[in-house]
Parts: sequence; structure tokens; C-alpha cells
Amino acid sequence: SWPACTEGALIVSAVFDGHASHPGTEDDINGATHPTMTTLLAPSPHAGGWHPAYPQSAVGTSFALPIVSASLAILGGENVLPSASADQLELLLKETGAPVTETRACSGAPGTPRCPDSPPYGYPVPGFTIPRLDLQAVTAAATQALTVQIDANPWGSNALDMTTIEDGDTIPVAIESSALVTGDSQNFDATTSALDTLRLGPGAAAVASIDDAWFSDFDGDSDVDAMVGFNAGDTGIACNQTEVELYGFTSEGTYFSGTDAISTPDCPDQCHP
Repeated sequence: SWPACTEGALIVSAVFDGHASHPGTEDDINGATHPTMTTLLAPSPHAGGWHPAYPQSAVGTSFALPIVSASLAILGGENVLPSASADQLELLLKETGAPVTETRACSGAPGTPRCPDSPPYGYPVPGFTIPRLDLQAVTAAATQALTVQIDANPWGSNALDMTTIEDGDTIPVAIESSALVTGDSQNFDATTSALDTLRLGPGAAAVASIDDAWFSDFDGDSDVDAMVGFNAGDTGIACNQTEVELYGFTSEGTYFSGTDAISTPDCPDQCHP
């Protein structure tokens, strides 16, 4: 019944920045943070009397959550990534965040990690790592995003026909490299794709097998492309969908995305526009 248990929720906890009244708290993770469920950490200054109407000290997720909400609003704004899905924005926040590791021993005392036998939490600590929101880094990644060419049917000349694909099948997708010297609009090396960050479709399917990634010249333009496979049942591709999007990061931290046309069955009692 807790909000963080809602399916698809982005679960935020607090990390303290230190304050004159609380020295030595830099990068201290909120003691009630769940090590496996938490998606992201956000700063929580020790701010006593930050507003005349609220003279008490305000810390923890009371500060951290609004910071993340505002960041999502900025990223999804008209001048940044207005068409980005919630899954895309979450990936951006996580991949650009600075990792923070809990190193303190649990004691159960206020402000320290909960011990496994400390009710009501019982979380295993220490040793877990969670990304911390870096608004400057995520804004830079979003505003410098690349649009690349992908091919969801690299073995054929037509759009991928989803009517022939079953949930257990693998959908191979080629990510095409490009180069200014060959007349392309930008330089992009598909072989630098961070395979563990790649997602496909509304379901944000991850690469089915990173070990099976294949690098070759799939489009015949003399540069090396990347091909990865996704489980069809995880992609969330639905009836009446006319294109599919792949997105992710390069190993250098550049965010990119690309779309390709697909053919799907008509939804009941509806026609394609």
C-alpha cells in the first residue's frame, strides 16, 4: 500500500550534503533507504527554518523528491526531450548520476543505516550503491542527445512485420554507425554503445544477451555497426504501432535514440490512420 510499492514508480531517497550544524554528513544516505528498490538518490540539505511558515528542520525525502520531480519536468520540457517516455527519463537520471555507496556500519541509531533486525525495515546494509542525481550531467546528456539510424529488420528490405513475431522470439536490431567524411550528418560509432543501457520499445526491453552482440558492416557503407537482440515479449510493442524506438548511452556517456518503421496488426475495430 506504500506509494513506493506502486508498479513503475521511480523510488527516490535522500543523500545528505552536509551542513554546518551536521558536519561530516556529506554523501550520507538516508538510513531508511531500501538498497534494492531505490531508483535514485537526491540531495537533502539540512535546512532549518527554510521558510517562515515551516520553522522546523526539513530533511530527507521531503526535499529529495521535489528535486527529482522538478528535474523530470525540465527534461520532459518543450525545449529538451518533450517526446521522451518515463522509462527514457528514468534511464537518463540513473545513467548520469554519480554512484554513492553506503559504507557506514548499521547501528539502528537515528541517522545511521538500519540493521537487518531493526524494525520495521530490516534492510541489509552496508555495501549497496545507488546513483545520485546530477542535474548538470543529465541536462547536458539530454540537450546533446544524438538521433541515430537503426534497422529493426536488418535481414530484409521491408519494415519489421510483427504479425510473424511471437513473444518468445528475439528481435535483432542494427544500430548504424555514421561519419561526416562519408557524407553523413554526424559522427557516431555504434560499436561504442553501452549495451547494458540499451532499451527497445514502450516496454523498455533490455538486450536479451549482451554476449551475443554482433559487430559488422550491416548497411554496406564500409563502417562497423552493432547488432543486438531483444525479447519480443518484453518490448511492449502493441497493435496499431507503426514505429519502434531504441535508446541508450555510449560508453562515453552520450545519450542517443533512433526509430524504425514496423508493421503491427490492427487493433480490434480500428484501422491504421
